[in-house]
Amino acid sequence: MADYTLCAVYHRMITGQLNQQENMSAVAETERQKMLRMTTLAKSAANKEQGEEFGPEVFLEEWRYHLAEMELRIGNDYGNIYHLKHRYREYCNTLAAAAE
Repeated sequence: MADYTLCAVYHRMITGQLNQQENMSAVAETERQKMLRMTTLAKSAANKEQGEEFGPEVFLEEWRYHLAEMELRIGNDYGNIYHLKHRYREYCNTLAAAAE
């Protein structure tokens, strides 16, 4: 669950950065779809690991943790998104391929 959540947040950050750029809406939509897929996988895994009563809460806590960590890593400046790409892109691509 944690890995899927990490990648969901990563794709959310990339989507946010792309939405700030002109003529990038199609690419932003692709990243948004990746985020939604990872979110679905993360929520499903959380429910399996923690049960349906606690799964959503655990997922949300994990989401908040990764979001805060990534925002700190880029200094709350989407111009620094390359820090996240360097750190997470390959890992998240590999995780997505394994989940297919």
